Parts: sequence; structure tokens; C-alpha cells
Amino acid sequence: ALFDVDGVLIDVSRSFRRSVIAATETLVRQVYGLADAPSPLVTEEEIALFKRAGGFNNDWDLTRLLAALWIARLREWRGRAEAALTLADWAARAAGAARSDRGGVAWMLSALPASAIPPAEVARWAEDEHYWGARLVRDRYGHEPIYAPDARGKVHDERMLLAPELLPALIGLGIDR
Repeated sequence: ALFDVDGVLIDVSRSFRRSVIAATETLVRQVYGLADAPSPLVTEEEIALFKRAGGFNNDWDLTRLLAALWIARLREWRGRAEAALTLADWAARAAGAARSDRGGVAWMLSALPASAIPPAEVARWAEDEHYWGARLVRDRYGHEPIYAPDARGKVHDERMLLAPELLPALIGLGIDR
């Protein structure tokens, strides 16, 4: 038996991407103080564009990128041509960089102003706190939530796609890994 991850065993359509959206909002509005940013900052469809572009399959990296794009648009690039580019335009640029083996985080670090890019650990915890929720991030990682201290956790919105008896049946057949 072979299993894939997202969307095969568990329906994650209401968790991962929504965690990225919530974490991006938190970083831009609260951490970087850009409360007047338009709403919404990013949609699930725009997230899909960056996932397909390549180099941003890690949700921590994607959160970092999306927050950096908005921070730069609202601060460093205010009044400049870069600020007028849509997230779809940026996803196309990310895809081009990925096709040239210059994509992902390396592209982000070279294409965006350093002053707009959140530290990796900040993006990681902002996303994890929204995904796991305050209680689970404390229990699993021993991390005291900073960015989403009251978050329930999008992980609780996931739904199992397997019949509950499938895994025990496989174990009963001797398939235990």
C-alpha cells in the first residue's frame, strides 16, 4: 500500500492554505503594523499559483514570501512599478525563476527588498500557530504562541478521507509501516 500526503488520507482543503492566509494577515497587519492593507491580502487561488510555480511548497516559506510581497508593496515599493504587480504577476516571475533553477527562497531573497522579508523563524511560528492552534503548538513544540495566542488551529478543520477500519485492516494483513 502506498499513500500520498495532502488530500489522499486527509482532506486538508480547509487547513494548510487557510493557515498561510491567516499567518500572512498576522505578519503584515500586526507584526509589521500595516493595518491599512487591503483585504483580503491573498486568496487560496493565489496560493495555488505559487505552489504550482515551484519552490514554495513549504508553507513557512510561502507565508514568508506572501508577507514580504505585501510589506514591500505597501512600504518599500510604494509608488513604484513593483507595487502595481499582482500576486499572479509575482507567481509568474517565481515560476520563471524556478524553471531556471533559481527559484524558491533564493529567488525571494534576491528579488525582494531584505527589509521587507520576515525572518524565517517568525514566518514559521506565525504559520504553525495558525495551523496547529495555541494549545497544540504549546504541547507539541513547547512554544508559547506569540502571533496567534488564541488560535483554535486550522488542523481541526481537516477531515479523514479513509474509512476508519482501513488502517487496522492493513495492520491485520501484516502491513504495519
